[in-house]
Amino acid sequence: MLGAVLHLRRPVGAIVGRADEIRSLVAELDRARLLSLVGPGGVGKTALAAELAHEVEPDIARLVTVELVDA
Repeated sequence: MLGAVLHLRRPVGAIVGRADEIRSLVAELDRARLLSLVGPGGVGKTALAAELAHEVEPDIARLVTVELVDA
């Protein structure tokens, strides 16, 4: 639903050792309107995306997330 207020939940566990990835993704968002995090299940894509969203939330006008379940 576009335009809806999105209340993001922070991951339960700490994001350990991913500071470089977060910095890289924040920089990438300065150049691109869309980022896709892809990889095998269980590597932490969702946790990384949630942490990234919290990092950039104050600086963006709209944040849209899409679950690709059964895609």
